[in-house]
Amino acid sequence: MKTSTLPLLLAGLVACTASAKAKEKPISLAGQWQFGLPKAGTATPGSPLALPGNLTQTIRLPGTMDDAGLGPKNEKKPDLGGPYRLYDYAGPAWYRRDIDIPANWNGQQITLFLERCRWVTTVWLDGKQVGSKDSLIAPHIYDLGTSLTPGRHQLTICVDNTVKIWLGDFVSALFGGTHGNMNGIIGRIELEAKPAAHIGDVQVYPDVAKMKARVVVKIDNASGQAGQGPVKIGDKTVIASWGKDGGQVEAELDMSQAKLWDEFSPNLSQVTVRLGDDTRTVRFGMRSLVAQGTQFTMNGRPLYLRGTLECSVWPLTALGLRPKPLSPPPMKRAFCCKSKRPRPTSASATPFAIPS
Repeated sequence: MKTSTLPLLLAGLVACTASAKAKEKPISLAGQWQFGLPKAGTATPGSPLALPGNLTQTIRLPGTMDDAGLGPKNEKKPDLGGPYRLYDYAGPAWYRRDIDIPANWNGQQITLFLERCRWVTTVWLDGKQVGSKDSLIAPHIYDLGTSLTPGRHQLTICVDNTVKIWLGDFVSALFGGTHGNMNGIIGRIELEAKPAAHIGDVQVYPDVAKMKARVVVKIDNASGQAGQGPVKIGDKTVIASWGKDGGQVEAELDMSQAKLWDEFSPNLSQVTVRLGDDTRTVRFGMRSLVAQGTQFTMNGRPLYLRGTLECSVWPLTALGLRPKPLSPPPMKRAFCCKSKRPRPTSASATPFAIPS
């Protein structure tokens, strides 16, 4: 993959409060966590969650209850529908650990990032509820505010994988041929600190006809005070204003030297955004996707869309792609494969795992 670098510097943002601090590296919360399940009769669907006392078991995160051998054993009979988990649980489960906030994070906006957890998470910090998130497809991100003091704090997370909406037997979110309805967190678990005024989002909109790219930068502001200042975008200087809730600034960049992107020549351009000492790097492709009659075209050339449903191409862990694979659960692997064709294929064309 080819990448050309296009510097995009947003500097000189003058906050109305203290000067901006550099964005710190995230703190990983991977490792040993305290673990527990609610006592019988204490978890009623639809009722408010009550923060538990001591959690007597431990679990390593990222991971799942099944991978750790926790919870009730699976009493269902094995079949060839997909991976067979030795432990099967649906409901709220508690995860807790201490976190240490560095002194240089004082006054910064701190967020908690939870990747690949299902279905609902609820977070408490030092015994006070922060909030809840509900998503099967997006990370659960919690704003811990700017007033979190340096030092040790207690973080408690409830992960509730109760099936809220029945989507049918053969649905990726619940089907055993994929990872099934697991309880745990199997992605990144991190704390992140940012300056009170920082880059919230960067979107790039390429215009191949003009060979321009419109860059839209969202400015988040957790200071509670409005402000303004010069923002430099490439060779242009713009006076940006933001309110108590933030603001937005944009600029149009010359992309006449950039190569076009398509699936055969995936040329990428790179934009680095800097707001004070906060930076964000975005890669994008200059391409034009439009509909012409009954066809899609990419950069003026007819586009043929192809795809495949890859349900169970991770038979060792049955958890899907992740940076560091978990220890393989006790499963045997059986593979069945049909000849591949340039069209979307069904789950029957992918590997499946069967029980020991």
